[in-house]
Amino acid sequence: MKSTNTHTKPSKAQKKPVQGQSGAFMTVYEIADLLRVEPLTIYRYIRSKKLTAYKLGKDYRVQQKDFERFLKNCKTVK
Repeated sequence: MKSTNTHTKPSKAQKKPVQGQSGAFMTVYEIADLLRVEPLTIYRYIRSKKLTAYKLGKDYRVQQKDFERFLKNCKTVK
């Protein structure tokens, strides 16, 4: 059974991550899609400083390297 994607913003989340000097930037919605969680969960990780993000206006961007570090820290089996 296919899972429907219920929490992506139209068109913005479908674009490629923006490439910066230190790697690609991802949106909260892109990360939520990858992890199959609600965007609110990602906002909570950002607010609790478990996930480093940059706030641009009302939106957040997360660098690819910070996202990978976050995943490594969440790993239960080392």
